[in-house]
Amino acid sequence: MLGIARRGLRLATGLVLGAVIAAAELPFVLLSGLSLLCVFAWPRGRRAVLKPVTAAARVLTETHRRRLRVYVAADTSDAYADHRALQYLSLRWGLGLLGALVLGAALIGVAYGISWIFILLLTDVRHPGTLALSSIGGLFPPLPQPAGHLRSRGAGGQARAVLPRPQPPRGAGAPHRAAGRQPRRRHRRGQR
Repeated sequence: MLGIARRGLRLATGLVLGAVIAAAELPFVLLSGLSLLCVFAWPRGRRAVLKPVTAAARVLTETHRRRLRVYVAADTSDAYADHRALQYLSLRWGLGLLGALVLGAALIGVAYGISWIFILLLTDVRHPGTLALSSIGGLFPPLPQPAGHLRSRGAGGQARAVLPRPQPPRGAGAPHRAAGRQPRRRHRRGQR
């Protein structure tokens, strides 16, 4: 059991390190791409810019390979060539940010799952079963509501849905309203 916990902690640490490195890679990839784009037409300038960019790309790629070997226990390929290291980094930062999103979702799920324990210890709860079920319900996102859908309290304190009144289509109803004229007033005999 302890071995499983250690392996899970090691994998989570590798995932966090990958997310941190991916957050550092994004500006590197953007700036190196912009600098290479500026000197694309000039071969001498391209070689001058490409040397430090590929050296930094190799360092970042080796960092990834080391992280994968140590924390994830994955077999990695041999060292990348210069252009392959740049290609790897230009695609890898998105995967690292996705790993950070997965780790964040897992942490939120754990927080929802154990929050009811702390609420039971810190407050007076009358219905602990409802509290436990509500912590599970927090894992699911709310459903989108239709437009104009409001919640209101009725006379008895019950929540009820209030929808806007439907408007008659233009041109429907009395002809004087459709034309924009005021209705004629009808007078009774003897009144003006």
